[in-house]
Amino acid sequence: MSDDQNPHPKDIKEMVGEFFREVAALVIVFAFLDKLVLRENITLAWAAATVSLAFVLLVLGIWIERRRK
Repeated sequence: MSDDQNPHPKDIKEMVGEFFREVAALVIVFAFLDKLVLRENITLAWAAATVSLAFVLLVLGIWIERRRK
């Protein structure tokens, strides 16, 4: 659908918010998958850092999108 037919085109803040939320999910999935495929040990510190990074990205994405007008 082109922009002139779409009654609600996405603005930059909406797209950036979606981007950060998607990255958060990808960090969780692919970081742990990478460790499993490479047969590396998953330490508690590494897992905590990975989950913390994903959480920060998720909160940032939500915050950006909630602040858009």
